[in-house]
Amino acid sequence: MEEKIRNLIEGEVLKLGVSIDSVEYVKEGQNYFLRIVIDRDEPIDIEKFINRINEKWGKYFPVW
Repeated sequence: MEEKIRNLIEGEVLKLGVSIDSVEYVKEGQNYFLRIVIDRDEPIDIEKFINRINEKWGKYFPVW
């Protein structure tokens, strides 16, 4: 699952100048969580990143 998600979003993430450090899809109690750890040499505008991800894939896995 994690590799599929990475492959799905990696192109768009790279356009933002951000690299994906790790992707985890884990169950904690009754809930499942998708965690994407990103990295960049310069500060990351996290709102811009989240908005871009939600525009493309929010209907599949909403962020926050």
